[in-house]
Amino acid sequence: VRLLTGESLFVVGDGDQSIYGWRGADSASMGNFEREFQDVDTVYLMENYRSTSNIVRAAQKVISQSSSPASAYRQDMKPMRGKGPTPRVIATQDSKAEAAWVVNDVLRLFEEGELIPGNSTVAVIYRTNAQSRALEEECVARGLKYLLRGGATAFYSRAEVKDALCFLRILYNGRDRSALHRAFRTPPRGLGEVALREFDAYCGALEHYAAEKGEDAPSLLEALLGLTREEEDNDDRPYPRVTLSARTLSKLVVFARQMEELRA
Repeated sequence: VRLLTGESLFVVGDGDQSIYGWRGADSASMGNFEREFQDVDTVYLMENYRSTSNIVRAAQKVISQSSSPASAYRQDMKPMRGKGPTPRVIATQDSKAEAAWVVNDVLRLFEEGELIPGNSTVAVIYRTNAQSRALEEECVARGLKYLLRGGATAFYSRAEVKDALCFLRILYNGRDRSALHRAFRTPPRGLGEVALREFDAYCGALEHYAAEKGEDAPSLLEALLGLTREEEDNDDRPYPRVTLSARTLSKLVVFARQMEELRA
């Protein structure tokens, strides 16, 4: 910082918190700044335009336990948004119970007329992305419409969740083509569009053979797992090494064995 600045330097920060600690931030930096630089003038922002007085007072109770020099100044902070409702602290057994309590309370407000259907909104703020799952599932179960804001993605629409679910989907329904194709690519295992076309052609050949014999065609999963079994060329059945390239076959066999382990 010394190398980048001249005689004048303006810094904004909060010595009582460090929400970017996961990126290497340290709240001690504010205290160190005053020791590193001489003749520092500190200006405390004492008017709070964000929260109501009840929320500010509750926060002051928590901050008062801090040994930070700024904590004393915060006791004189002036809320500028009125009194507001009294904050409540609710302890629940787990995330599902928490979500149930939140949704029940919202529905109660509608039933008691404090909220008007179609004309009222309620904000539910959660700390981590994982918490949205329980809240979303409870809203769906209770028929409460919801919308995620702030760039958040619905839990079951997140790429990592879809990636995990595609394996469960293909194990549950061996004919789920979209799930199997996604599983091919998750994680990347060298099975691209060419390999997919080869496998689809192989499955098509199996279906054609089964139709001619009056048999039920194997599912996509059964066709995949069948690649791990060696068979004799004693009939006109389609064989993997004829329809699939050696490269595709070797990678599919590895994937098939992984799917066998998951199914077990």
